[in-house]
Amino acid sequence: METSGTTTRQAGQQQSPTPLAPRQRFDGRFAPRILVWWTGKDRELIKPQTFERLIDFFAFYGHYAMLAAVALSLFFYIVTAVKVSDSSFLVRGIVTILMLLVVQYIADRFCFATRSFVEASPCRLSYSSFLDVLAVLSEVVAIVVLIGSLANSEGSQKIAHGCVGLATAFFLFLYARLALHPSLASTTIQEGNTAGEEALGIVSFLIKTASRLAPVAFGLGATAGCLVIIAGLFPLIDSGNHDLGEFGVGLVIAAGVLPFVAYLVLVFNHLAVEIARAILDTPRRISELRHRF
Repeated sequence: METSGTTTRQAGQQQSPTPLAPRQRFDGRFAPRILVWWTGKDRELIKPQTFERLIDFFAFYGHYAMLAAVALSLFFYIVTAVKVSDSSFLVRGIVTILMLLVVQYIADRFCFATRSFVEASPCRLSYSSFLDVLAVLSEVVAIVVLIGSLANSEGSQKIAHGCVGLATAFFLFLYARLALHPSLASTTIQEGNTAGEEALGIVSFLIKTASRLAPVAFGLGATAGCLVIIAGLFPLIDSGNHDLGEFGVGLVIAAGVLPFVAYLVLVFNHLAVEIARAILDTPRRISELRHRF
């Protein structure tokens, strides 16, 4: 009986120190646990298939926004020429229309040019912690940008800043989706990287996520630019100030060029990544040759 009682007490002593799971009690890690729970729920918000459809949606309707920008720019520069009595704005309007048509062609050629490169350039990260933190930071920055864009401005500027802020916040929101679904950027989570390989994996992931979102930036930027041009008509008609409208035109042009810029950044930065990866892999290859011969 004594032996049995001793055994029972020992078993009880072995089981009693087991702490409660973090989710079952309130402690100093309450905030991290909330964010872990949020990223888990957030991951289910937009599935990878839905994300791909969103990219196609913004690329498709971005072209309609570019055509709208052509009509709005023509109207804006005609009104500007009449309002300030300067015919040079008509010439500027014609040049702007030609530029918009050219950048629309560029966007059409390069919107999806990076997709095959991303799929053909897989990378690996050892831990998902970096991606989870990147997703949370992207969403926090998105909220800050949205709130900041509506503060310290009034009238037409508030409308314009709100449009740009909303587009930027939505872009960052989709950026967080890529961090939560790294397979969309041909990135896998698997242990075994060295510190150098992990750094290359992070750089490669950041480059590929930016290039994957180029069609979204094109659609959002073109749409936001159209809205800014419309908002710029109010100060133009009221006081002859054409700065806001020209900012909107510049925003549309920049949106059209973004896919081409993303293509160049992806190609040349991945060249640097491949060179660095080859350098890091040199000691292993030398060791294999020594063992072979």
